[in-house]
Parts: sequence; C-alpha cells; structure tokens
Amino acid sequence: MGYTITQIEDAIVAKIQASAVLTALNATIASYHGEIDDLVKQAAQLTIKLPAIYAFYGGSAFDESANRSFDDEMNFTVIAIAKDLRGDAKLKAAMYPILEELKTVLIDNNLDLDIEPLHPIRIERTLITKLFSIYSFDIKTSFSL
Repeated sequence: MGYTITQIEDAIVAKIQASAVLTALNATIASYHGEIDDLVKQAAQLTIKLPAIYAFYGGSAFDESANRSFDDEMNFTVIAIAKDLRGDAKLKAAMYPILEELKTVLIDNNLDLDIEPLHPIRIERTLITKLFSIYSFDIKTSFSL
C-alpha cells in the first residue's frame, strides 16, 4: 500500500511531538511552510518561538522493482532551530541535545506505517548567525506502489 506525502510528513511530526525530551524544551514542532524566511527577516526581534523543529518533504526517487511495480523512496528533512548562540558552548547546550534526540526518535522508526524504517542520510549545519543556529537532518523511507 502506498502513502501520501502528507501522511508520512504528519507521522514524522507526530513522532517528534511525542518525544518528552523535545516537548520539555517547549519547542515549536510542525510541518515546514517557510518559517525560516520569517525568522531571517525578524532576526532582531526573534518573534518566532524557539527552539523550533519543522519537517518537510524533500522529493522522491522511483525504482521499478518489478514489471509496472514501483518503489517510492521518499526523502524528508527535519530542521532544528535554536537561539542564543553565543559561542561553541551555547551551541552545544542548545542544539546538540535536540539533534541527538531527533536521531533517537526517528532513526529506524517506521512511524507505525507499513514503510521501510527511516534511514538517516545526513545532518548538516544550514545557517549560523549570532542569534540562532539551524541544522537540517535528512532522512528517507520507501514503500511499494
């Protein structure tokens, strides 16, 4: 059975929201709809509640596993944003625990769906400013269509 992009993205967000560690941070956890653009524009005021974690669909690759049967390999990105970056120690205290918990929550998790468990692709720094830091965590899953 196939799943929609929305179903899998919503399941990723729900798993992150279920993390006691991340909810204890009072983090915003949602699907991504351009909030980083707002954050950059409003950096001086920081009106977006941080820390924040957003998930979004990054695209699919298809493989014909049998005659007219396809595997859909879906890629998703989870963005973590933390504020008050005042040097390496603050970065480690604010961001690194979030990244570690995201790995724990998502890696090898099938989201209670009939899909391949989530596989990590990479974690990388996306943007570092004096006020906040952003890291992205790319993950993938697949299922047969």
